[in-house]
Amino acid sequence: MGILSLIIGFLFGGFVTYSYGNYILNGERINPLVFLYTLTLAIVFSIFIHELGHYLAAKISGYRFVMYRISSYALVRENGHLKFKKFKIPGTLGQNLMVPKQKLGEDYPYVLYNMGGVLLNLITGIIFFIIMINARGDLKAFAFHMHIVNIFGVITNGIPLKGMINNDGKNALESYKNKSYRVLIQASLIASERYLKESENLWSEDEMKVLTAPDNMKYLEFNSFMVDYYFDIGDFKRAEKTAELALTKPVLSSDLQRQVLIGEVLFYKLVNRDEEGIEKYDTEEFEKFRNKILKALINRFHIEYAFALYERDYAGARKIKKDFEEYITTYPFVGQSKSVAKLMDYADEKLGEK
Repeated sequence: MGILSLIIGFLFGGFVTYSYGNYILNGERINPLVFLYTLTLAIVFSIFIHELGHYLAAKISGYRFVMYRISSYALVRENGHLKFKKFKIPGTLGQNLMVPKQKLGEDYPYVLYNMGGVLLNLITGIIFFIIMINARGDLKAFAFHMHIVNIFGVITNGIPLKGMINNDGKNALESYKNKSYRVLIQASLIASERYLKESENLWSEDEMKVLTAPDNMKYLEFNSFMVDYYFDIGDFKRAEKTAELALTKPVLSSDLQRQVLIGEVLFYKLVNRDEEGIEKYDTEEFEKFRNKILKALINRFHIEYAFALYERDYAGARKIKKDFEEYITTYPFVGQSKSVAKLMDYADEKLGEK
């Protein structure tokens, strides 16, 4: 996103300055506190509007509701009931998870779902532009910010941009260009719904055939599904080998997937005290990921737990386990919580206090 983001930021900054001068300061003086609180409200509302756009687009397309999240607060459908949970994903301010009704591998409507947030931001931006040019005082300031923030959302989410997490425009474009990408998005949505409850097998036999199709297995992400499969059946050695093999494949979606998988490989290297493997995978790039991104993901618990046990920091390991037990009380994805707990138990077997 580097250079393109700078260009967009420069152009957008110039536009904001021009708009501010013409519509806010021209003949009116807005209290700085009013300016700040209307900006804050506009940001919160624009995030809500963006995710609402995804929700409405998904409902129109026949999707099932899974989760609606703003910042770290999520409304989740769990066992037929709506419940509030708490967690966040780095690089996202909100998230709306819905699942298409089609079976895995079948064509499903993806363009409207991906671009629904952008469309509603655009409509909102236009509406508040009209309000802005006719309003005065605090309402003018609020309308100005609603217009600007929503148009900013259109630009940053609508223009296809690849990053640690791909934006809506990128997801829509890659889904159009590549069937494997469509299957990956569909599988991720289905997995999110199933992770809300504990289940023995995440995928059926027919679904595994789709995931392991030759065109899909060319990519890292689909090999990662096999890592999860071997882990689920308790074959940790094969899970480790499959994860290392997956890292030789190209990434289909974003680099976040590669770094997460490196973390899983490192976990196995740590619990087996594989010095050579640890040196190979615990790179400076991974350490940056570990300190900036991984610390906000549930995966961090078993990886940091393995690091602590490997370094014989048993007090630190006990604290990590205690933090994990507290974290999962509000974390919505029960299946993931159980998997992480299972990996921590495996680390105890291999490296725990004797």
